[in-house]
Amino acid sequence: MTGARPLPGPTQVQDAYEVCAAIKDIFDDTRTIVEPAGALALAGLKSYVASRGVRGRRLAAQGRWSTRPVRR
Repeated sequence: MTGARPLPGPTQVQDAYEVCAAIKDIFDDTRTIVEPAGALALAGLKSYVASRGVRGRRLAAQGRWSTRPVRR
């Protein structure tokens, strides 16, 4: 191997602490336990909002844990 390939497109990278914080946030708000993909989606959305200073918009996080393409 010659090294890692660059990440495709705009990508948010989260660490375990951010994912755990998202799990706690979801639990505090809804009293439900989420799967890691949903927590990762929320952690990424929170990171995106913080890095770009997004305000006054409604955003949705969609978690998906699969290697298959989405069929529409």
